[in-house]
Amino acid sequence: MFDKVIRMCDDLVAELKQEQQDDNDDNESCEQQCDLADDKKKALERALTDAENAIAKAKEAIETLTDEIKALEKGIRELDESMVEAIEEHKEETNLWPLTQTRKNS
Repeated sequence: MFDKVIRMCDDLVAELKQEQQDDNDDNESCEQQCDLADDKKKALERALTDAENAIAKAKEAIETLTDEIKALEKGIRELDESMVEAIEEHKEETNLWPLTQTRKNS
């Protein structure tokens, strides 16, 4: 009778050892999965930071280019105005030229 109880205890101990080993194996698997998930998270965080930095640089470049375009447009307007003035001045000089030649010849 004691043999049967001892065998049952031995079987129970063996079963508990196996369950503990299974739990240990599962725990290792879970830790590996957590490590992989953590690595993915860190990679995604780096990618997000890189994307945010690229967006900030792009916005900065847009602002710079917008300012440069405004300056160029202002320069073009000023150049157009000076061209109009120069053309008007040239027309006046051209219209006066025959008069000055007539006076010189008289």
